[in-house]
Amino acid sequence: GHVVLKPLKAEQQYRVCFGGDPAMTCEVAVKPVDLDATAVPIVDAAPEVAAEKADAKGYLESRGILQFVQGLLQVVIKERPED
Repeated sequence: GHVVLKPLKAEQQYRVCFGGDPAMTCEVAVKPVDLDATAVPIVDAAPEVAAEKADAKGYLESRGILQFVQGLLQVVIKERPED
C-alpha cells in the first residue's frame, strides 16, 4: 500500500477493512505532530533480537528439531497430500 501525507489541522480517524471482511478491521487515528514536543529516541533492538534468534536456532539444532522440521516440510512439499 501507499501512504500519502498532507498537513492536518485536526485528528482524523480511519477504519481499514482487510479482505472485505468486516470482522477483520483496524482503526487508525492520525493527528498533527506537536513540533515543540521532545522527540523520543528510537531504540535499536536489533542486537537483542539477533541474540534471541541465534539462541533459538542453537537450541533447535542441538536437539535435532530443526533438521526434523526441515525434513518434514520437504516431504510435505514433495508429496503434496490433499489433507
